[in-house]
Amino acid sequence: PSGAFFAMLDSRGVLNLFDLATGKSLSEWNAASDEIPTDRYYDYSILANDRVIAFSGSKIICINGKDGSLVWEDAYHSLDSRFRNDGYLSEPHHALSGDESVVAVKLLGYEETYLINTRDGSLKSLITIEDSDSLFAQMVLSGDGARLAVVYSNILSQDTKASVSVIDVQTNSIISSFELAYTGAFFSEFTQDGTLICGSYNYSNWDDDSGDVSMQLTCHDIEQGTVLWTSEVSAERSMFDLYISKIRLLYSEESGSHILLTVENRVFVFDLATGVKITEMVAPSTITGSTMNV
Repeated sequence: PSGAFFAMLDSRGVLNLFDLATGKSLSEWNAASDEIPTDRYYDYSILANDRVIAFSGSKIICINGKDGSLVWEDAYHSLDSRFRNDGYLSEPHHALSGDESVVAVKLLGYEETYLINTRDGSLKSLITIEDSDSLFAQMVLSGDGARLAVVYSNILSQDTKASVSVIDVQTNSIISSFELAYTGAFFSEFTQDGTLICGSYNYSNWDDDSGDVSMQLTCHDIEQGTVLWTSEVSAERSMFDLYISKIRLLYSEESGSHILLTVENRVFVFDLATGVKITEMVAPSTITGSTMNV
């Protein structure tokens, strides 16, 4: 992005855009209306071309970040005539491809996932995601939008491991499917070279007096169906569930490629190519936020 504006989603679910140089408001977007008074924007993404895509319970909008004008809008009932605005509205699952050309959207209670062209809001394709015994957790698109990874995780079951299905978008067929080590899935992302990084943790030990939770990161070659590396660490939870404040894939020409994991009071850094733990730092209390210069 050019850095000419910034976006903010307030507690009402209203999206605000501001000119960065002057602080002047460019536009304000409220999903609520007389027809749908309970709707709100749940999340948004700023694209490299200075567009902003925002997701509400009933629609997606794309805004020009430089002047705050509307570029396109997709109401969910225009994608699927079965969708009802007078029903229970919830945050949709969504994923953006690495090249930002495609956004995938899945609505609560529907098996279909809609792949939308971010340039003009047109529907590129429709992907069917079959029901699973585990709960739908998240989905991620590959860099070019050709692969869609769907992650299932049922933390209410101590016997059901998290699982991943990778779908070829063009053929709408599953090309790879595998289980993760533990019950709870907390991360999934395609790397720049097309491998898939997944993270799971042992939620099923919530009744363990020690409070230690095991976490495992794995790197998968989707085309070959193999696991390239596995890395495991542990942390002591401070609350009922494990608090993970940040996990990111970091790419740097100077420092190389790494995985950053901030959980409870610990910061882990792993080598992206090998999974080897490079750094582990411990803070005196739970880390609730952080920032970086990359």
